[in-house]
Amino acid sequence: AATMGQLRMTVRAYALQNPAPASVMAGLHQLATQPPEMTMTTLLYLTYDPETGAIRYANAGHPPGLVMTGDGATWLDGQTSPPIGVSLTGHYVESGAQLAAGTTLLLYTDGLVERRSASIQSGLDRLHQLAQGFADVALEEVCDALLASLLEQGPVEDDVALLVLRTARADGSPLHIDVPADPKVLVQIRSAVRRWLRDAGADDAAIGEILVACGEACNNVVEHAYGAAAGTLQVDAALIDGAVEITVRDQGTWRPEADRGGGWGLDLAHALMQSVEVRTGDAGTTVAMRRSLDIGESP
Repeated sequence: AATMGQLRMTVRAYALQNPAPASVMAGLHQLATQPPEMTMTTLLYLTYDPETGAIRYANAGHPPGLVMTGDGATWLDGQTSPPIGVSLTGHYVESGAQLAAGTTLLLYTDGLVERRSASIQSGLDRLHQLAQGFADVALEEVCDALLASLLEQGPVEDDVALLVLRTARADGSPLHIDVPADPKVLVQIRSAVRRWLRDAGADDAAIGEILVACGEACNNVVEHAYGAAAGTLQVDAALIDGAVEITVRDQGTWRPEADRGGGWGLDLAHALMQSVEVRTGDAGTTVAMRRSLDIGESP
């Protein structure tokens, strides 16, 4: 546990300097070979660019990632390097791939597939077989089903962790975001809504203005809905009859506005969207906004 904690912080530090997988791996190897030397560690390090769907990864002796699509499941190919701290050279190979829209990527620790009574290949084969029909299954259900099936033989001897990523579909499907009401998530919300609007066929001018309106509603939730308490922020977007409908929800109680200026967010949203409706109640506040994608430059 101490080694994993040290490696986790080291990965973050090296990734801030240079996120390229081969560079991060080389830095970890250099650390692992310095006194006091760490124990051998396997690691799969991967970066994902949601704008392009491209992934870059390096594998240091770790079980391979699994890519699930409507056509079945395939292993994330690419050359595997020795575990961290084993080789003398510290040379790690970097590979790349493209994740199409709607693709599901599964990463996991070896505790999911490794058993003392069988070869690890048997566990990998069983995982591959189970994953064939999970392309369109909700991610929580994917995790639950894999854990239930692969761990059904009783307690395991090693830690089990799953990390599942699914790329957004570019077919106009509704977008749903459910995140903590924290200022740190606003950038991620903006990026996700921008990609969805682009896939929905909105032009750059409409995207920019819709993002401003959505951003103001989300910022109001972060600033006013929960006070010092923790809470959630939900964003839903759908394309209905040629119009974008965006709904921002919270489950909090808004604090009274301080007399220090501001308060222009909803006015700005009204100016940029065709309709803005605010509904408040005991269950929270909902801001519903609508704008046609063909209304031109002046909403």
